[in-house]
Amino acid sequence: MEAVTQHFSENWKAYVVILACATPILLVFRKYTFPVIFWAVEWVIYCGLFHVAVNLFVRLVRWFQFNTQMEMREEQRVYKDWATPLVEFWNREGYHPGWIFWLELAVVVAFLLAMVRYRPMIAQKVRARKPALTKGVGPAQNLVEKYRNKR
Repeated sequence: MEAVTQHFSENWKAYVVILACATPILLVFRKYTFPVIFWAVEWVIYCGLFHVAVNLFVRLVRWFQFNTQMEMREEQRVYKDWATPLVEFWNREGYHPGWIFWLELAVVVAFLLAMVRYRPMIAQKVRARKPALTKGVGPAQNLVEKYRNKR
């Protein structure tokens, strides 16, 4: 975390210039950029929640394996060498066994494919909340004409 804060403290001016240049573009094309940003944030939230769930599951398996060993004395028990990094998730050396990294990567890709399939990024039209009012015609008259033609 210190490396990230050091990087931002050294390069904050460049980030301010990029933000100043990107803000007008984002605002002008907000109909298309905001859905993409929200969609990406949603995907990151799904991935983060899954990563935390995997981390907690690995800790639970490790604790359960240690506490259910048949050794009577606690000094003879051995911890399973399972671990996942909670913060530095990109560090592949932190995953023991190594297949946990590939499992998480496969699920992240599955999340992405599921979001593309079931939550497509489409700029949708905003629907009117109420039907358009017509002058001199009450709601009951509209219903009478609507259902008169169906007989």
